[in-house]
Amino acid sequence: MENRTFWLGLMGGAVGGVLIVAAGYFLIKAYLPSREGDPLYRMKQSFLPSATMLWRAEVESQIFFLYHERKDAPALLTS
Repeated sequence: MENRTFWLGLMGGAVGGVLIVAAGYFLIKAYLPSREGDPLYRMKQSFLPSATMLWRAEVESQIFFLYHERKDAPALLTS
């Protein structure tokens, strides 16, 4: 087999594979519900901002607690 034939076959196979994958992606996407009509997506979008605020508040409270625990801790004994 010639070198040119190998590369043409390889590139043709790669392009054909990309076309098949893209066609499958668009076919699957066509059958999925839109984001506005998907209740799971809407729930996730409404939950993320509140969950992020709660997580940040928890982290801040942990930092505050650890700071006060360290500040009020007795001095280390050195021997």
